[in-house]
This record gives sequence, structure tokens and C-alpha cells, in this order.
Amino acid sequence: MTEMSLQTAVSAFVVASAAGALLSAREDLRGEVLGWQLPGPVCRNLALGMGSGTSPPWPMVAATLAAAVREHQRPDVVWPGRTCVAIGCGVIAGVLVEPVTWGRRGGRVARALNRLGLLVGLELVRAGRRSIHGAQDSAALAPSRPV
Repeated sequence: MTEMSLQTAVSAFVVASAAGALLSAREDLRGEVLGWQLPGPVCRNLALGMGSGTSPPWPMVAATLAAAVREHQRPDVVWPGRTCVAIGCGVIAGVLVEPVTWGRRGGRVARALNRLGLLVGLELVRAGRRSIHGAQDSAALAPSRPV
């Protein structure tokens, strides 16, 4: 399996999240965390950054985009990788507890999109870990600066 860069993993996350938001808005798939559904229309919840049955909250997506940009500018910094690892773990947990993933709500497309989200979350974790290790290696090789 080829290794995905952090920017590529984040791009896949952005595309999957956008597709999930569109599908949730179209099919009225509210997020359901451990049996509790967010009140109100899905479009409003998405705009408020709450996520839905097939998409994560947009602040998570924005944070990964910021991390990818920063990692591209400064590959010796560890926080972009750590951010993507943390968000990837959150995506994995969110997908696993979402009833849409297990076919209790939504259709085949929604289930497939959530399962794709699981793979994208795993790839965010992998790419984030590689970014962290690369940043640590860069820092170890860099000449020490006087304080």
C-alpha cells in the first residue's frame, strides 16, 4: 500500500466530509450520538458546526486544513501531525457510534459513505503519525540555535 501524504489524507477527508454533508442535508440524516439526536434541521446543525449522520463537524475539517497548510509550510513542526491524529481518532469513533454506519438509518449510499469515512479517518491517523515522525527527525537533524 502506498503511503499517503498529510495533504492527500486531508484532501480525502474534505471531499468525504462535503459529500457526507450534502447527503445528510438531502436525506435529513441527523447525527445521533449514543442514541441522542440533535434537534432541529440538519442544514442548521451543519452550519452551526454540529455534524450529521454522514459528516463530521466542519470545525474538524477546518482544523485539518489548517494543519495540512502548516505542515506543508513547516515540515519540522509536530502539531499538524498531532492535530490530524486526534481528529482521525475522533472520526473513527464518530463513525463507529453512528447508527447510519450499521444500517439502522439511511440507505446504502449513506452506509458506504460512512465506511469510507472510517477509512479516511484511519488514513488521517497514519499520515499524521508519519508527519510527527518526520518533524521529529527534522528537528533532530537541525543545527541547534542559540537562545
